[in-house]
Amino acid sequence: MFNPVTPTEPIEPKNPTLPEQVTTDNMVEPPSMTQNGKGEKCQPPKDFDGKESNHKMWFRILEAYIRAYNSLFPNDQQKINCVPTYMSSGRAAEWVEYFTDKHTKLVQGNRVFDPAMTWAEFVKLLDQTFDLRRTKDKARTDLSVLRQKPGELEQYILDFNSLAGRGGYIMTGQENPCLPGMFLDGLNPRLGDKIEDQKDAPETLESIIEDARRFEKSHYRKTTMRAKITNWQPNQPVPCPAFTPWARDPNAMDIDRMSIDE
Repeated sequence: MFNPVTPTEPIEPKNPTLPEQVTTDNMVEPPSMTQNGKGEKCQPPKDFDGKESNHKMWFRILEAYIRAYNSLFPNDQQKINCVPTYMSSGRAAEWVEYFTDKHTKLVQGNRVFDPAMTWAEFVKLLDQTFDLRRTKDKARTDLSVLRQKPGELEQYILDFNSLAGRGGYIMTGQENPCLPGMFLDGLNPRLGDKIEDQKDAPETLESIIEDARRFEKSHYRKTTMRAKITNWQPNQPVPCPAFTPWARDPNAMDIDRMSIDE
């Protein structure tokens, strides 16, 4: 009877090596293996789209993948070069573009990531942008010091709503009661005073924003009209008719010089 021979040692797959210098123009993605060189199974990370809620789990899988294939990532530069290959969509792709523009240098005609940057510094940059807890804390800090710039009401409203959402103040179907006061604190005092001095002052954020836009529009209209009146000049000077003296007829009788006897 034929007895199949079972190998005593597992066959190790050959791991390709990354080039010594990986440029941003020629990034090489690590092989998507189910086993590393030690025969251990390792799940490669999926593409990260930039959503804060997915960041922590995605980064844990990424770190496990890098540790499992540590021979492919012998230094911090190789680790940093690997990460952007798994950030190709959504906000993550936008962040990679920003990071590449700011933290790359031209070396021998190729753009490479700053060799002085450590892995710990790179991870800190990721956390500051995508870690849910840190982004929430930063958004709340930024919201507390947000102030409207003159003539930029719409930008202030946009920034306020964005920071309030990222800070966890705006929930589906309900409004945090502290938001109206926070909005008024950062609003231009001229608008804030008009809103609060109304007989029936608004209490919700939506109604406060509506009144702020109404007062700002009224102020803009009055300011524009006042400027037109102050700086008004006629487009063309009004022509004045030239005075032509009347020519006296030398043969005419001078009645003023005639006497009664004449």
